[in-house]
Amino acid sequence: MANGITPLLVGLAIAVATGTSVALTPIHRPNEDVAFLERVAATVERAKIIAPDTRDYLSALTSRHQSTLADDGLDLRRQNALARITVATQPAGQ
Repeated sequence: MANGITPLLVGLAIAVATGTSVALTPIHRPNEDVAFLERVAATVERAKIIAPDTRDYLSALTSRHQSTLADDGLDLRRQNALARITVATQPAGQ
């Protein structure tokens, strides 16, 4: 069982580290933010178990990225990634 959880935890740790890096970057680049959200969404969708702290982080992340973007195509990708993260982080049975 530990073999299945270890890659999950490593993947989520990488996502958190990448998110921290993006948050600390002084230049705002919407395309990089959307690409990050898409990577997080892919990671979260593959996760079998999401720790409560990770779920809280993902909730805060989706809250921070609610602003509409000027580029319609980029905004659609952002909305799609946020929806994927939200669905993947819902507790089982909801």
